[in-house]
Amino acid sequence: MLFFDLGTSNLTAESKKELPRILDRARARKTADISVIGHTDTLESASFNYLLGLKRAKAIAEKLRHLGLENMELSVESQGLRNLLVPTPMGVAEPRNRRVEITIR
Repeated sequence: MLFFDLGTSNLTAESKKELPRILDRARARKTADISVIGHTDTLESASFNYLLGLKRAKAIAEKLRHLGLENMELSVESQGLRNLLVPTPMGVAEPRNRRVEITIR
C-alpha cells in the first residue's frame, strides 16, 4: 500500500521510499500481472472521490512504467471511497484511507 497527501495524487514521503521495494518484487517474477487500485477518504462526494482514486492509481501505474515496468501487465481502477481501510462516516479525514493498493500476481 502507498499513501497520499490530502486531496492529491502526491505520495507521502514514507510511501515514496516503498517504490523500490515494489519494483524489486515485480521484477523478481518473470511475468507479472500488477493491479493498481486507488482509494480515498470520505471528505468529498462519491463522484469526486472516484475520480481522485483513479487519478492516484493512474499516477502510480505511470510511475511504475517509468521506473522500468513498462513490459508488465498493469490494470488500473478506482474504488473511491468504497472499501475503506479504516471505516469512517462521511466527512472524516483518514490518512490511511488515502491509498493505492498494489497487488503483484
